[in-house]
Amino acid sequence: KGAAGTMRPVHANKPSPVVQSLQKRAAAAERRLTSARQMHLSLFTGVFANRFKDVSSSVRAEVVGFTGKWVAQRPSLFGEGTYLKYIGWAFSDRSPEVRYAAVSRLSELFSCALPLHPAVSSLAFCALPSPASPSPSSPSLLISLSERSERIREFLTRFRDRIKDLPYDVDEQVAVASTTMLSRLYVAGSLTGSAVNESVLLLADPNPGIRTAAAGLVVRILLDDAEAMDRDLSRDSEIRLRMKIQIREQARKHRLESDREARKMRRAREEKEEKEGEEENEEENEEGEREEGEREEGEGEGGRRKGG
Repeated sequence: KGAAGTMRPVHANKPSPVVQSLQKRAAAAERRLTSARQMHLSLFTGVFANRFKDVSSSVRAEVVGFTGKWVAQRPSLFGEGTYLKYIGWAFSDRSPEVRYAAVSRLSELFSCALPLHPAVSSLAFCALPSPASPSPSSPSLLISLSERSERIREFLTRFRDRIKDLPYDVDEQVAVASTTMLSRLYVAGSLTGSAVNESVLLLADPNPGIRTAAAGLVVRILLDDAEAMDRDLSRDSEIRLRMKIQIREQARKHRLESDREARKMRRAREEKEEKEGEEENEEENEEGEREEGEREEGEGEGGRRKGG
């Protein structure tokens, strides 16, 4: 109370000038951040989204490459379906250059932030050089996976079938890189063993690069099974036995298919040679008949001259 018995005015929790200044700076920074995000979105939708449909495969590959790079460097801004879907769409591009760019970028996203088994790291991941991959200390999609797991799960669910088919791509480079990508997705826990069991077939592929990448994946699966043995020896033994049986069965099927294809090609070649031989004999017979006819005609002409 004052001298006259009146109440002094009380300022209800008024922030200090320093706090007010910080609040203004924070609000200004938030506005700039919002503006930057809008600019990024406008740039992407106005330029990159259009160039994604460019007639030049090199331009499309660059778009996919930069999109994957941005997702790795700024997952909080680009690590969502709006941008990830372009990588998934590129898996089905008609150009192997674009498909390889998409596979490489997705593979890089699931590389450096992963704890790799020392026995597998040099085998499973040597097929795809990744000089532009982020270092373990740099921002990575997987480092922030806890808060974006739903987006990644939606992406992998949406393109899972295509991802599983990529190791069988007609382009050798894409097939090798895709097999390596499957390995990294499996190690990251994004694909289960049942989803990649068909990769056992790739162990019999005629391409050594694909066999090497597939071996890394199979070894990784077997190592996981071996680690599970400590928890449940009987269950793990059954899994390993199933894996061995499956490998042998798939290898046997592959040999049978190869033998069948070889017999088919040999039969086709023999039929072709037989047909060519028949055509050659027919030509020789026709030539002989023509010569004989000419000779008989000449003899008849000579007889008529003598008779004249």
